[in-house]
Amino acid sequence: MGERIKKCICLIFCVITGITAAGCSIMGQDTGQRVAVEFTVVSADEVPSGLMEIIESHKTEEIQMTWEGDEGMYLIRGYGEQPTGGYSIIVDAVELGEDGLHVTTTLIGPSNEEKPAQEPSCPYIVLRVEDARQEVIFEP
Repeated sequence: MGERIKKCICLIFCVITGITAAGCSIMGQDTGQRVAVEFTVVSADEVPSGLMEIIESHKTEEIQMTWEGDEGMYLIRGYGEQPTGGYSIIVDAVELGEDGLHVTTTLIGPSNEEKPAQEPSCPYIVLRVEDARQEVIFEP
């Protein structure tokens, strides 16, 4: 009889541990359901001067930052110094999920047909969204 009680207690402990572990892995994760958010790509001459100063001082480094302005929230993604010119950035998605605003971009290198400038470049992109007041998550 004592052996049977030990097995029951062990089984109950395993079930409770399994349920707790499953609950911990679910908490804090985005369920994958996201809604597209409208955004505007802001040209360099339209970037607020205070923000442009920050970008210029950090453009040789990788940048993932937000900046709040009068016209909304600015999302800045820079890829740091690249060996040549000819790089561009594609915005794959700006989406709102349960855990925040997800920004996905891709750095595109110069094409084989294009002869890029031999000088290093520092590609970056500035996006503007309405003030979402959400945590922003930059994805690779």
